[in-house]
This record gives sequence, structure tokens and C-alpha cells, in this order.
Amino acid sequence: MKYQIFKHNITIENKIIETYGINIYENKVLIDKLYDISTDYKALSHLVDSLNKDRIALIHFDSILEDFYLDNV
Repeated sequence: MKYQIFKHNITIENKIIETYGINIYENKVLIDKLYDISTDYKALSHLVDSLNKDRIALIHFDSILEDFYLDNV
């Protein structure tokens, strides 16, 4: 697995908000794209770096993402 951050914008109450998501690749093929995970690039970058460094399997991704949300609320 390879995890990568991507940036996009959403509009809420006529305000444009920059938010970040994660692309998930397997054998260089995009298999999933998760939008609006965080507006905190630094925190999400740290998570993605850890996912890639530790070679986290997709089966564990949901629980790790849940922990990320709990730690960054």
C-alpha cells in the first residue's frame, strides 16, 4: 500500500475551505480516494508518513483513521 495526501476545496456557507484527503494505491493503481479527512495538513502529513513508513495494510487503515479523528478533534 502507498498512501498520498491530496488537496481540494469545499464551500461551506459561501466560504471556501481548503481540506485534505488521502489517495490509496496498491501496486501503483489508485484503489480508493477519501475526501475531507482534515483541514490540518501537518497532522495528516504526519499520519500519511507513518502509514507509509510502517507499511500499514489496508485492513488496518479504518481503525488507524478512527484513532486519528479521536486524537485531532
